[in-house]
Amino acid sequence: MALRRSTLIVLACALGVQALLGAGVGVSIAASPRPAEPPGNLWFERTWERTDQPVAEGAVARTWMWGPQAFTGIVGEPYDESPGGTRTVQYFDKSRMEITSDPDIEPDSVWYVTNGLLVRELITGQMQVGDNRFVQRSPAVVNVAGDADDPHGPTYATFAALLDAPPLADGAPVIQRLSRDGVVTVDPDLEAYGVIGLYHVQVEGINHEIASPFWEFMNSSGLVYQYGEYTHDDLFINPFYATGYPITEAYWADVKVAGEQRDVLMQCFERRCLTYTPGNSPGFETEAGNVGQHYYTWRYAQPGGAIVINEVLYWPAAGDAAWIELYNASDGPVDLTGWVVTNADTSRSAVLPDWIMPKGTYLRVVFGEGQNPAAFRDGASWYTGSATRFFTVGGDGVGLFHAEGPVGAPPRGKPAVADANTIVDFVAWTYATSPPGGTAYRAAVDAGIWPAGGAVVARPRLGPARVHIVGEGESIGRDANNRDTNTPEDWGALGGVDAWWTTPGVANRSDGPFDPSDDDLPNGSRNAEWTIMLFLDARDPRLFRDMVAELNRIEEVGSGPEFNIVAQMVWQDGAELAGARWFLEGDASRGRLRSPMDLLAANRDRLDPGDPASLSAFISWARAEYPAKRYALVLGGHGRGWKGLFTVGPRDDFLTMSELEDSLAGLGQPFDTVFLDAPLMASVEVATQLASRAEMLVASQEIVWGAFPWHTFLRDLEDDAGLRAGEFADSLARAQAELYQRWGFAGFTIASIDLATLQTKLLPALNTFATALSADIDDVRKENIRSDNLQLRIKHSVQEAAEDYADTNFKDLGDVADRVRDLPASAALAADALLDLLRADGDVVRFAASGIDHPASHGLSIYWPHDQDIDDPTNKPPGPSGQRVAPPFDDPLFDPATSDTHLYARDAQILIPSLRGVEHPMRVDPRFRFPDRTLWDEFLYRYYKPVADACIVFGSSCVSQLDVPVGTVLELSALGSSDSDGPEGPSNDEPAHTTTGSKHYYWDLDAEVDHPGGTPHYAEHVLYGDCEDEDCDRDEIDEPDDDLDAVGPQAQFTCAVSGEYTIRLIVWDEHHDLPRHLSEDTHHNSGRHWLHFNVDDDTVVVRCYADARKISEPSVVMPGDVFTYTITLPGSPRVSSPAEGYIHDPLPDIIELAGDGDITCGGGSYNECGYNADSRTVFWFGELAGGDLVTLSFTVRLVDSDAYPTDVVNCAETDDGVDNCRVCVRTQIENPVGARPPLQAFPEGQTYAILSPKSFMFQQIS
Repeated sequence: MALRRSTLIVLACALGVQALLGAGVGVSIAASPRPAEPPGNLWFERTWERTDQPVAEGAVARTWMWGPQAFTGIVGEPYDESPGGTRTVQYFDKSRMEITSDPDIEPDSVWYVTNGLLVRELITGQMQVGDNRFVQRSPAVVNVAGDADDPHGPTYATFAALLDAPPLADGAPVIQRLSRDGVVTVDPDLEAYGVIGLYHVQVEGINHEIASPFWEFMNSSGLVYQYGEYTHDDLFINPFYATGYPITEAYWADVKVAGEQRDVLMQCFERRCLTYTPGNSPGFETEAGNVGQHYYTWRYAQPGGAIVINEVLYWPAAGDAAWIELYNASDGPVDLTGWVVTNADTSRSAVLPDWIMPKGTYLRVVFGEGQNPAAFRDGASWYTGSATRFFTVGGDGVGLFHAEGPVGAPPRGKPAVADANTIVDFVAWTYATSPPGGTAYRAAVDAGIWPAGGAVVARPRLGPARVHIVGEGESIGRDANNRDTNTPEDWGALGGVDAWWTTPGVANRSDGPFDPSDDDLPNGSRNAEWTIMLFLDARDPRLFRDMVAELNRIEEVGSGPEFNIVAQMVWQDGAELAGARWFLEGDASRGRLRSPMDLLAANRDRLDPGDPASLSAFISWARAEYPAKRYALVLGGHGRGWKGLFTVGPRDDFLTMSELEDSLAGLGQPFDTVFLDAPLMASVEVATQLASRAEMLVASQEIVWGAFPWHTFLRDLEDDAGLRAGEFADSLARAQAELYQRWGFAGFTIASIDLATLQTKLLPALNTFATALSADIDDVRKENIRSDNLQLRIKHSVQEAAEDYADTNFKDLGDVADRVRDLPASAALAADALLDLLRADGDVVRFAASGIDHPASHGLSIYWPHDQDIDDPTNKPPGPSGQRVAPPFDDPLFDPATSDTHLYARDAQILIPSLRGVEHPMRVDPRFRFPDRTLWDEFLYRYYKPVADACIVFGSSCVSQLDVPVGTVLELSALGSSDSDGPEGPSNDEPAHTTTGSKHYYWDLDAEVDHPGGTPHYAEHVLYGDCEDEDCDRDEIDEPDDDLDAVGPQAQFTCAVSGEYTIRLIVWDEHHDLPRHLSEDTHHNSGRHWLHFNVDDDTVVVRCYADARKISEPSVVMPGDVFTYTITLPGSPRVSSPAEGYIHDPLPDIIELAGDGDITCGGGSYNECGYNADSRTVFWFGELAGGDLVTLSFTVRLVDSDAYPTDVVNCAETDDGVDNCRVCVRTQIENPVGARPPLQAFPEGQTYAILSPKSFMFQQIS
């Protein structure tokens, strides 16, 4: 929930800890436990949940290990070995959780969170501030067990003399009784309880016996909560994990428990003291003592009271001096002789007078010239005599030190030693994110009277909230009772927690803020140039005082003859709303409103600012009662930009954009100027919504501090009340900017916007820009190189780098355009035109100013979240399941069947993702204008989808089209695919959900051929994961190109058959891995988890062709045989029209054409073939197209020869118009030894064996 604060916000954790832990900077440290707080970070929560969540939910009846809840927020305490010298801790009833200072222990280790050696510190008085550094204090005189007011039970100090007591023997009965004064006696009657010594521990410096109930407790098991579910396990991972080693023996004591004296066994360990009370209910006989509470009180309480710094005015108005106020909160008078006041680093100091200050009195110390009284009197002022500026306004502190040694021994002006032993009180403030530091600061931290990293934050930066800022002439102070718990939370602005303005010399208390001069509102000027209406939402109690101060500043001038000023404020009065209307008249007093006031009745008037009728009624009333030529409306409260105004109270109790627009209709005409004095409202979405209701808009892109200089603005208006709408708006914005600049604020922005030109010029330019940018998302630039995709260059160079604000999903529109101009994107030209319209002093942005923290602000923001959809891990139900129950506001799974109700698919809702760390809007706003009038939502729709990049690896390149011979195996790559968002954070550029191990890359290797089987049968309310065979694009339609042939960012394709193949890559991003039941309205979407809209695809084309070939038939011949050569030449698939080709086959000398030299050919567009006798070459030439097949065939024989080779190799040259090839064939020659032998006569009657080489038959002839 957004906050708008008027009280000060405290910073009390170490630098760097907030970013590490994601915890708030506030801290509660008090002398007594504060209201319950949740565990301050994920690791503390995990530790608490394991043993205590089952107890909290009633799943088991046993004692707490930590306590029901923490009683402080995150605390930063000094510890030398921790990062930044500060250890992160949080206090629970039973102990203190702390982040280990050991850098070798990982956060997922159970030892990452420990509980400190608190008991050892309480008993010895040695407060540990480092592994080897201690601050010596007195042992804690705090009861170990039983009632706090028990005067007889042992205290921690009682055990100080017993740390080295000899151990009991194993099995010996525990019958020792301990009294408060440390006396140990033996009481045989105690043997009846059956307690014995059960486990002996002897390590360096420790030698003690653990009593049986405690050892059994330390080794017990039961119901625990871990990994999101209940299970039965040991309560402690290690018996000594929670307690540490024993540092005392076990003793019985007579202890008062709930007002009754009982026998209680107690034994102190390093980290805990355990107690055993016979007769307690099962599960509660053995318990851990409230060591966390005891230690906290010992460390932070201020026993007996002292002199406290009660009020500080560090930023005096012009001509005044800074001052502090002291209060004697002790039980008696205090001698101030030798006492010194310093700033935080002790570079400036002042000596207090040699006065005795009675108890309950006040003394103001003024750092300037003045007349000092001769002796002390209550409420008096002591002037130090120096007009030099004493404090650094932007961040400093006040240290109060007492004298050390004899009177007069310290040098005048400084304590002899400014350290933990001499410091009495301290307070620090800052306008930055870090405390001031310095000698006095360190002394206060070491003394335990100020938290490490703590400071009163006079100018906080906290989320989308309007906050109060401490300004000139305004003091900070404690409450009316001078409460001092040594924390920044003791302090409030406007003079103190219970004050309305400075109260020097008296308690920080003021009478109620209202002292109206009349209960009836008077008539205003009937001829006024302007009526200024202020509608203030102070339902957040922290805003009430800030709003009163704002009206007080207006009263410094008040209404006049040229302008009427009327206001309505609503605040919380107990359980009911209260409200009033004022006609603001001039009044110079501060702290109380004296203008005529009309109280509004809750049962009569519609008070709720979240009800549009309330604002509409106020506007109608102001128009009727205080007419003027021109009208200005000021709306003050919490704001979240387009997500809502007056965002406080129940989740649906705020004004949506359409309700805000409707409310302004009560004027009956457009307002001349609307001033949205609330955070984050200077956005193009808000301006679009108000364009029909106002001429000019004044607003900030950032947090708004409740410090508008109404008194100076109205004095200027008195001199020139005839300002037109634009001039009036510029004057408002300029007055705000000048105040912030004069105060040196670095984080502000303010602008005046012309809403007419925004409609006619800016929105069309934005549409052109969004359209071009959407097209650029698909530009992969270089195949297979993910980092060069324009989607990722836009993500890293624009979305992540652009100027942003307290809600980091709001980006400065001008800076977005400026950064796109530097990209090689088609949108660069549109970005240039858009940027021209956003320059200050232009047609749209008339005036804009910002601090040095926002150098790239142009006056208007636009919504561009880093992530489309994040399941917020903090949304957990009260039950034991631990499941997240708050769904993301937009549904990441597109359902075309229900587009009329589907949240993300509707234009009106495309700008409503669940944010990383920021709450999404609480209800639907169907008339939100911006998505209907612009194409920015369409750009976001494309931006969050993945970009698929498929290519074919070809050498060192990766191409989208390739022709290869049949039989080639190709590598396909999707490694160039990208995604702009995902749960893995800003570095996640891959379209994969690595948290679940899923990488959704699916390949259909032939997009023209469908797998058999049809569309899968999907069952409602079933979660479907990877694509299994069909419908990989998850559109619930069976198509030829959505089959699953290969999975993964890389795949193979084999050219098995000639032809052209379109290969489709389908890529999913991580949205499909989100459980659908978390993000759907099952009444409309019926659990159709399989439907998925964050899908992209890409295709490549492979053309497989056959090679030119040459064959010999037969392949084995003998001299004298004839054989045939056949050459085939296919047409190239890469030609778009018939190409000229040829075949040249020069014959080797060993062969010649046979017979009549017949040569046949065919298959091309036209053919000519023949034989060139001069070159002995068989040839073909002609034209052939893709798909043609030319055949050239001719017969040859071996020439007569005396010697033949073993084979004849014949090669032909072919050309298909694209590729030139050489094809060869080898023909084997049998009986190649020599020429055919001459015929011989054989004698009659002899028998010979003849082997025929052709038939391989053996026969005999005679």
